[in-house]
Amino acid sequence: MIREAKFADTPAIERLLRRVHAKSKYAAMTMLNEKALNNTVMGMIAGQNQHGPEASFVRVVEHQGKVQGFMAASLSRIYGICDKLTASDTFIISESRRASDTVAMIDAYIEWAKRNPKVVEIILTWSDAVPGGEKMAKLYQRKGFRLVGEFYEMDYEMRMRVEREAA
Repeated sequence: MIREAKFADTPAIERLLRRVHAKSKYAAMTMLNEKALNNTVMGMIAGQNQHGPEASFVRVVEHQGKVQGFMAASLSRIYGICDKLTASDTFIISESRRASDTVAMIDAYIEWAKRNPKVVEIILTWSDAVPGGEKMAKLYQRKGFRLVGEFYEMDYEMRMRVEREAA
């Protein structure tokens, strides 16, 4: 079942984020800040049912009373300065064995964004933070999304650490 997140889901969502962080490329680089983690999750849940900048979308996948995944997204002004809004995903995490759960969360997100007359673009992203993220691109394309840019990263901290160890 896919449903709107409640404050009571906070511990389960935080557990999912901790597990994903532990598998991510960031696990060796930085620890989670527990206060920031809690504030982020609580803030996302509190921002639901709003319609302007900083409004949020949070859905959970629940089976047999256990939260097995969640998706979070938010609204912001185009480039931070325009009248119209963009909807952008922040997290998509699922430990459900059903791929249909991930698709259902994405579909709910798209419908949430489409219902808002101020939203003029809907964004879905993936990253290499956790292996396998690139598989999401095919799903997004099947949903009618297209690649509109690229994201470049300089892993400055890791590069500096390697250089220090080599010296």
